[in-house]
Amino acid sequence: DTERMDILISEMLELSRIESGVEPLNIEVQSVRRIVQLAINQITPQAVNSGIDIDDSGVGDVSHEVDELRITEAITNLLSNALKASTEGSKITVTAWKESDGSLILSVRDEGEGIEASDLAHVFERFYKADQSRSSGGSGLGLAIVRHIAEAHGGSATVISVPGEGAEFRISLPSEPPA
Repeated sequence: DTERMDILISEMLELSRIESGVEPLNIEVQSVRRIVQLAINQITPQAVNSGIDIDDSGVGDVSHEVDELRITEAITNLLSNALKASTEGSKITVTAWKESDGSLILSVRDEGEGIEASDLAHVFERFYKADQSRSSGGSGLGLAIVRHIAEAHGGSATVISVPGEGAEFRISLPSEPPA
């Protein structure tokens, strides 16, 4: 279907732009709560339709030096991913806080089926889909984009999951963005 093809092409272009570093990051001090809200706003209609609650009460009132557009996109991708893993009546929890070293941690947790240990190492690879049977029409690029955005900021993206107990995806960004 052409719509899916368009999404795939735009995500592939996006990924190559981030990887190549052609477009430098536009780093400015931003309110993390506001960025999380921007991302949630993009996903709210889907969440409402799916009967899934998004709880962002754990997002601290912190600011950080980031590229607003890119980090909004990364959080939106994580929320979209969590939505696909979630069932009606469940909750997605977004939290954000500063560590003692000044780094920022952004976390998106779902109450889905979780991810098998054998899949955990691969979820950030392009086109990797942990559960082929539950292919929900995603391109398989969303998490790769998340990882590259985190790395472009000098940070990392990780996942913690126990099968049957949901998954938590974290973006960790250092206190100082790379020069």
